[in-house]
Amino acid sequence: MQKWLIPFFLMFALITTQAMAEDVVNYDFTVNTNATYSAPYINSSVYNDTNLDRSVIQDDGFGDILQTYPSAGSTSSGSAFTNNSHYSITITPQIGNTITLSHLVYEVGKGGDSDPRGYFIRSSLDGFATDIVSEVLPAGVIAAPVQKNISLAGYNNLDSVIFRFYIWSPTPNNNSIDFRSMSFKKSTTLGTGNPSSYKVTVTKVELWNGTSWVEVFSGTAQLDIVKNPGAFPGINNVDLPFGTYSKVRVTFNNSFPVTCMTNYGGTNYYTTATTFGGQTNIASTPTTTAGSAAEFIFRNPAWKALNADVMQEFDITPITVGGATDYQPTLRFTITTTAVLMGAAGSPTSYYLTLGAPTASLVEP
Repeated sequence: MQKWLIPFFLMFALITTQAMAEDVVNYDFTVNTNATYSAPYINSSVYNDTNLDRSVIQDDGFGDILQTYPSAGSTSSGSAFTNNSHYSITITPQIGNTITLSHLVYEVGKGGDSDPRGYFIRSSLDGFATDIVSEVLPAGVIAAPVQKNISLAGYNNLDSVIFRFYIWSPTPNNNSIDFRSMSFKKSTTLGTGNPSSYKVTVTKVELWNGTSWVEVFSGTAQLDIVKNPGAFPGINNVDLPFGTYSKVRVTFNNSFPVTCMTNYGGTNYYTTATTFGGQTNIASTPTTTAGSAAEFIFRNPAWKALNADVMQEFDITPITVGGATDYQPTLRFTITTTAVLMGAAGSPTSYYLTLGAPTASLVEP
């Protein structure tokens, strides 16, 4: 074996971009259940209500709207999930294109006075495992539908996506949950900024020698890559078997506490601990008051649950260790990400702060 001294250095990079806001798919739900608009790169957007008792377009006293009736026995969120009491919208791009979404806007209300009734939304991004939003509709007399603005941070470069709208009510075949003016949007990237704190936790680092993975670190090591961009804690001298190493596998903990600020239109926007749009650990509601800035714990939605340990594998420039190796190379562990202020330009209530997923590389200088 050859002993190497391997200090891990963390580098941080940010990218600033500007883009135009756009609607991707719209459903008015006032005449029928067909999409009323699809961006040119969208091949199809399909509404399916076969799992419901029924859905109809009718006037609920506040104008024409999609009235959706839960499947039999779906009188709570739990029974709605068990009974697959949902309608779905499947969005598919043209060949050679992908879908990126930033938020979902719609109006929702209840078709009568009976309570309780509600809905929750899930998607294929995480295999329908977690709620994008879950709501029990306000109790009391029927009222006009209310607009919701839900963050879809993390919905980037998808080959297709399915959204399921699970619904429930006290008498499923008679009490509806009503939807209208639904729009899947791709927001403007308004700006980016340098985090003042960015914590990354790694639980394992391994190198591939063409035959097996060789562990060089196991444990729990957290580093604030802004405040302490030095050697990765917990790794000093490492004994490596002879061989050529061409890959590194890093196990990240899916939890990234970050404090950051971005500037847009001359105004500073800071992270808070408050979730934006019902998406826990994905999007932070910003504040324009510096004294109210707080750490927000982000997760990468593609890595599923918060605090899950997720292995990520990366190619590296091949490094050979043999009997004649008489030096101690320094390997650098690089994380690149982007903290972004998203939203529809000119509409501050749509603004939120989100975070790109980390990537890593391991190179010999």
